[in-house]
Amino acid sequence: MIINYRNKRNIDLLKMMINEENNVGVEKEILNRFGDNIAEILLHSTEVELKAIKGIGPKKASQIIAFREIIRRLYEVPALENNKITSPTDVFNLVKGNLMHEEIEHFQILILDTKNKVKNIENISTGSLNSSIVHPREVFNTAIRRRAANIIAVHNHPSGDTKPSREDISITERLVKAGELVGIKLLDHIIVGNCSYLSFKEEGII
Repeated sequence: MIINYRNKRNIDLLKMMINEENNVGVEKEILNRFGDNIAEILLHSTEVELKAIKGIGPKKASQIIAFREIIRRLYEVPALENNKITSPTDVFNLVKGNLMHEEIEHFQILILDTKNKVKNIENISTGSLNSSIVHPREVFNTAIRRRAANIIAVHNHPSGDTKPSREDISITERLVKAGELVGIKLLDHIIVGNCSYLSFKEEGII
């Protein structure tokens, strides 16, 4: 890779992100892998892809992923303002940009106020290519801390198929029961596929 001014600036930025002062080779390899595109690195690289690069261990990969999360949250908060959820389509339009093209499952919850306006979106679990492990304890611990009146669960299917699995149905039933106990209602569970979604509420599953 020819190091031009832009590349040098990107290398310097990557050095700061992963605290690598002496070895330029690691930064060059990252840029080669992702086409000299900082946005691509921050928005679409997976931890598995990053750790496959020589010189990037779990700690450095986690640092890059952490930068992504900071950026996502900075831009997400203004975008959430005044988003009142009135239908599953509202949920899909809100989350599809982040979830439709993910290669692994992400289980998230929308934190809603008493008027069903979105206060925040919280990532609860990141799973394998086929499933994510979710426990009601983590879901409602987050919901209580964020002072949610209601919540909506959302997760993506990397395959694009929105048909719920037995595991999806099971965790949804458990979340409904747990919500009844703590006084925070699970309004819906949305599965995001490729340009489509499935609503557990619309399907009569909850």
